[in-house]
Amino acid sequence: MINKDKLKYLKSFPIGARTIKTGIAVALSMFICEFLSVPHPIFAGSATAANMQPAVGQSLKHAGQQITVHFISIFVAIILGLVVEPSPLIMGLAAIIIITICTKLNIKTSIPMGIVAAIFVLDAPSSDFLENALIRSMVIFIGVTVAIVVNMTIMPPKHEKRLIESLLALNKRAAICFEDAINGYLIATPATSESLEEKDKEFKKYLEESETLFELYSNEWRIGFTNDEVKETLYKEYLSYNKILWKNINDIRFLIDERQVRREKAHNPNLSKEFISIAQFLMEVMGDLKEYNIALRMKIEGKEISIDKTIRIWSKLDPIINKWHDKAEKNTYYLHALIEISIITYKIRWAAHESARILKDL
Repeated sequence: MINKDKLKYLKSFPIGARTIKTGIAVALSMFICEFLSVPHPIFAGSATAANMQPAVGQSLKHAGQQITVHFISIFVAIILGLVVEPSPLIMGLAAIIIITICTKLNIKTSIPMGIVAAIFVLDAPSSDFLENALIRSMVIFIGVTVAIVVNMTIMPPKHEKRLIESLLALNKRAAICFEDAINGYLIATPATSESLEEKDKEFKKYLEESETLFELYSNEWRIGFTNDEVKETLYKEYLSYNKILWKNINDIRFLIDERQVRREKAHNPNLSKEFISIAQFLMEVMGDLKEYNIALRMKIEGKEISIDKTIRIWSKLDPIINKWHDKAEKNTYYLHALIEISIITYKIRWAAHESARILKDL
């Protein structure tokens, strides 16, 4: 009977699709070499493992670099092997030359495999240089080809689905925190530092995940496997929208602290009717902004949307602010409040207009 603790221990090491595919590809490339009676199948397995990338596009790009480095390495090894007697010193010289050439060509990821190929060739007798070079090329080509075919056909990565899920999770946190920040300013009550740190940590986690998944998705698209350019632009704009929204959240949090200190210095005066009217209006606008955000999330999910409402802020807010300006005492306390309200209003207006732009233009 399996011990429960051992079972939990085993479950803590999940085997993903890429891990399984790598094992299949390595075994397949080596079987092909054995079937074709090609010597040194271990190099085919190494080339396969080196080219199993998270995205098909990355796999192709890496394969191109691998082949380029391979030919450079074989060429350098053959020239050195024909000119001088192979030795550890010559192998070290070959490594230096290969690294220098590849660095100049801005190819860095496949250099170790190239050096191994050069050492393999230089280790052979002089009469077998060309034969070993051709065999090495064939073996590497088998490994690279198997990696690409397996990556494309067996459990291909579903980066778009994961990207959408991550973007929606990112937006959910940004939207909640934006509303909390607006409410916090209007009632002059900042959140605790522990709460803010936890929210920041959570947002950054989803932001990093979304950026990574978008890069993988972009790689798939660039080689033609995801042929919708509009989708890629939509995801990119949505990611940027949430990043700027988070920056605005941090700006508003700073204003919350400033307002609290300012009110305490003024002995927490009662709110004027005009300020309360401004606060109520801004909360109404936040309700409209919620509808835009919901519509934007639906668009990201590929659902049909229909929203005709246009959010008007300044035209409706001007009369309220003018009334406040006429009645309020003209002092620094009022001027600070006016500046803060203007900044808050601008942040809300930006979110409304940007979400509307993405909804209509993409």
